Amino acid sequence: MRTTLFSLLCLLILISSSYASINPYIAVLHQSAQLHVSSDLPGFLDELGLYYERFQIGSPQNHVSISQIGSSFSPTHFIAYAFETDSGTAREIESHPSVAWVEIDQVVRVAMPREIQAASEVVVQNNTNATTPVGPNITTIGNWTIGSQQNSSWALSRLSARNATATNGTFSYPISQGPLQGSGNSSNATGAGSGVTVYILDTGLSLPNCSGSGNVTASNTTTGKLCAENEFGQRAVIGPSFVGGNGSATDQHGHGTFVASLVGSTTYGAAKNANITSVKVMNDQGEGRLSSILKGLEWVYTEHTNTTNSTSASPKSIVNLSIATSLSKALNYAVSALSRYGAIVVTSAGNEGDSACEYSPSSSVRAVTVGAIDEFDNIANFSNIGPCVDLFAPGVNVTGLWVGGGNQSSGNVSVANNTGGVGTPYTAMNKSGTSFSSPLVAGIAAVIWSLQNQTATGMGLQNNTGENYYKNLTEGSYNVLSTIARWATPNLLASVPPLSLTPNLVAGILPPEVVQST
Repeated sequence: MRTTLFSLLCLLILISSSYASINPYIAVLHQSAQLHVSSDLPGFLDELGLYYERFQIGSPQNHVSISQIGSSFSPTHFIAYAFETDSGTAREIESHPSVAWVEIDQVVRVAMPREIQAASEVVVQNNTNATTPVGPNITTIGNWTIGSQQNSSWALSRLSARNATATNGTFSYPISQGPLQGSGNSSNATGAGSGVTVYILDTGLSLPNCSGSGNVTASNTTTGKLCAENEFGQRAVIGPSFVGGNGSATDQHGHGTFVASLVGSTTYGAAKNANITSVKVMNDQGEGRLSSILKGLEWVYTEHTNTTNSTSASPKSIVNLSIATSLSKALNYAVSALSRYGAIVVTSAGNEGDSACEYSPSSSVRAVTVGAIDEFDNIANFSNIGPCVDLFAPGVNVTGLWVGGGNQSSGNVSVANNTGGVGTPYTAMNKSGTSFSSPLVAGIAAVIWSLQNQTATGMGLQNNTGENYYKNLTEGSYNVLSTIARWATPNLLASVPPLSLTPNLVAGILPPEVVQST
């Protein structure tokens, strides 16, 4: 009897340990194996009795020898499979001739410093001092038509100022221009992000209409309210959700909406005419899986290439990834592959006060990686740094739009349907993190790109070698940061076009001749 009980106990322990070892994995195919879309890996996974999901970005048309793949390798395409199994089976799959490597399908989180997530300051509680979107003040300087937003946030004002002491509460940005330095002819173009689509891969997007009565419509605008019609007009679209379950694609967390507002809202956005499409890859607690991010990137690739095939003009697609996770070669490769097809990928550096090269997607060679500074041009103490950071932008006490009353817990926004939200209008809040530096740079890229009918490479926003993505993002704002730290960190601050141009830069947006005249 005792022997039987002991044997049963051992069996239960064995079964329990077997179940405990089941983990989610990602298997990435060799570049050379991807030349054969009919790879037999799916059949092998079927034989193992595994359910799997496939991801593909790009077409395997150009052979790449495995010997060419190194730490700086930029893939031409990306094919991977997600599945759940035990570690022994994962090793067996990794030994398959089609597979380059297998890694854990790890948890990805929004890039907010945890110690200050709950310490956000509500700036506009009841929309009493909201800026009504009545259009910018328009001035002409040389061959530039400049829009100016008065009483802007310090973050926006910094983007159009030569240095921190020159910020004056005004955000100035080009609406039309002659050619940018190093680019072709394109005068009288409409700027401020017009014609550019920025994909926000995040916790979704909330679009509360002004009246609270239904969908967002142009006729629902209400003076003085921070609501969807006033802040996004008809430019914002709630896209798909790749979060497990049947949850809404709208934002029940707040992070995605805040990020979108910094890209393109009327009051707090850098690109006030850009189109915004949300792709929900993080749940209502601000977490997701690597596989959800890959699915979102694949969807953007499909949208981008469908636009390429259906129009004569090259699409202008920018992706913002305000997320962070441990180093993931799969995520870095997926980002690089998407970039190969003409999309610009902007990402946060991360908030560990560490080297951005230790995290993903900040370490991707073809991502524009953005660190955070404060209003005195000091690098934020939480911001990741190092050679994988391309440039810096405001990331401390940045003002943007939070969902509803600003509560970070889920369920604080009543959702009518997949095209809009019904509930209280946005609340303007201050938030800190490289999560909020990244969308400002994505907005700047949209502003620059909208001024020229060129590819990202032609605009100096992207380079086939993975270098100098940020040429026109930093025109003139170099060597301005007052604390440049260790690990070969660049001293570059983003600026609205062209205020900046080499490492030690803050992102900037005004042309040099305009800066000199102001």
